[in-house]
Amino acid sequence: MPKTDVFILVIAAVIVDLSRGHDDGLVLCRECGRTTTEAATLLNNVDVSPFDTHGQNSSFLFGVANVPVQKLKNPDGFEFDVVLFRKAGCSGSGKWVAKDSWFPGFAWRICVCPKCGQQLGWIFDIVDKDDDDERPLSESSFYGLVLDRVIDENVTPTILNYNL
Repeated sequence: MPKTDVFILVIAAVIVDLSRGHDDGLVLCRECGRTTTEAATLLNNVDVSPFDTHGQNSSFLFGVANVPVQKLKNPDGFEFDVVLFRKAGCSGSGKWVAKDSWFPGFAWRICVCPKCGQQLGWIFDIVDKDDDDERPLSESSFYGLVLDRVIDENVTPTILNYNL
């Protein structure tokens, strides 16, 4: 069988596999592949609305249909496509900042991959400006992960380099 036929078969198999959907799909750090969270923790019905949003669309992500993707812009003009999760396995870095929060009433803190240190997004929580940076998160906390810094475990086979 010629290499092109094998390549087409591999692509077809991946497309069929992705079309099934995986509600237990893992979300990985795009830099190192460490598990960051699960699709089951997605916030599909966002109960907090960002005030500095520059659009929102819904996408099929992490094996789930109609995942809200927020397009957010920071004060320096950088835009991020952000997906919200109830839980994530990234580490808070730096101090809580209430100023310039996209989510009114919530402070933010940078969230990094504990394995490689890549910034994955932010942790948001209801925090007073004098709160301790190392205190436990409240039940209201959530994570905003930048879409191009994470990857669906079910997509990784499509980016592997097969030597046929």
